[in-house]
Amino acid sequence: MKVDDIKKQLENRVPINNEVAAYNKSVLSKKTVWTIALENKAKSATVYQYIDGLLQLNPEAFNKGNLNLRNSSIELKLPTDTFVNNIDKIASLIRYTNSKK
Repeated sequence: MKVDDIKKQLENRVPINNEVAAYNKSVLSKKTVWTIALENKAKSATVYQYIDGLLQLNPEAFNKGNLNLRNSSIELKLPTDTFVNNIDKIASLIRYTNSKK
C-alpha cells in the first residue's frame, strides 16, 4: 500500500468511540459560503455556525481567513451537524463579522 493511499484512508476514516467526525463530505463549488451554509446546515444550527465550521475545516481555502477571498478551486470539507452544533452561536457571529473585514 502506498503512503498516499494510507493518508486518504486516514482522512476519510470513520470516527472511533466518542470521537466527533469533523466532516463527512466535501464539495467543489463556485457558490458563496453563505449559499453553501444555507443548503447544508442543520435546522438547529445558524448560518454563522456553519460558516465558522467551514472556516475551521478549510483554512487553506480562505486567504487570511477572509470570506471574501475564498479560493473557489479548493474543494471544501463540509462540517457534520455535530461539529457545527458544538460551535458557540455568539462566537461564530463575531468571527463571521471579523472575517469580512
